Amino acid sequence: MDGAVGARVPRRGNAFTRGLGRLTMRLMGWRLVGQVPDIPKFVAIAAPHSSNWDFVVAMAVAFAIGVRVTVLGKHTLFKGKRQRSPAFPGRY
Repeated sequence: MDGAVGARVPRRGNAFTRGLGRLTMRLMGWRLVGQVPDIPKFVAIAAPHSSNWDFVVAMAVAFAIGVRVTVLGKHTLFKGKRQRSPAFPGRY
């Protein structure tokens, strides 16, 4: 699996979360191609938002390569039980 990450990219997770991300991607038929830029901050957009699975795929990629992510979403995404959920790491 490609998706090499440079030393300057903020990391998150451990071997378990990376394995979980890779397994999720494999089961969904996705694979990583290319490299993550070796810079401390960058923007990666999960698009085209054609289904509710886009978030799952984006988080599987983040887990698989072990990078720290911040999630930005509209206010209705974080209402109710999801407001304090640890499943939404780094949300604004």
